[in-house]
Amino acid sequence: MKQFSVVTIIVSTILLFTCNLHAAEETITNAQFAELLVRVLGTAVPEGSEELPGDQYYEVLVNALAATGITNLVDTDPAGYVTCARFIDTIYPIVGGTQSLDIEGKREFLVATIDMPDYALNDNMIFSEAAAILNNPNFAPLVAEGYRGIAFGSESGLAPGFTLEDTASQS
Repeated sequence: MKQFSVVTIIVSTILLFTCNLHAAEETITNAQFAELLVRVLGTAVPEGSEELPGDQYYEVLVNALAATGITNLVDTDPAGYVTCARFIDTIYPIVGGTQSLDIEGKREFLVATIDMPDYALNDNMIFSEAAAILNNPNFAPLVAEGYRGIAFGSESGLAPGFTLEDTASQS
């Protein structure tokens, strides 16, 4: 079971408001969503990876998330938009959702559990709304209590076939 300290959650909350404020009313991209998730969950990324070109930095973020079991952004375009369905499918297990529900069931669970608005699944997610949900007081305790990363069977904890050096050395 992953444990998050109150300090981690508070720092993550503060970071939410400093991450891409200019994009508040824009549709959230996969890259922005990955960065929000890394910050909210306190996922470790290699030091200096922020200095990599955009696509390489995105790959570092996605692979760091994949190492914790969040694989919904693997093989996605960093500039692609996050639909409400992808957002729901991604955060459902993070808040402890363990049942094999279809996307409608996951949406109902999140609406009831974290007071998430009842979004249309095919709509694109707005950056400010995604940040608000991840900053929702009902979200943080569920992450602290219910999030369980998936073990991939490797001692490094990284996604299969992934090494930090491979990502950092791409041009």
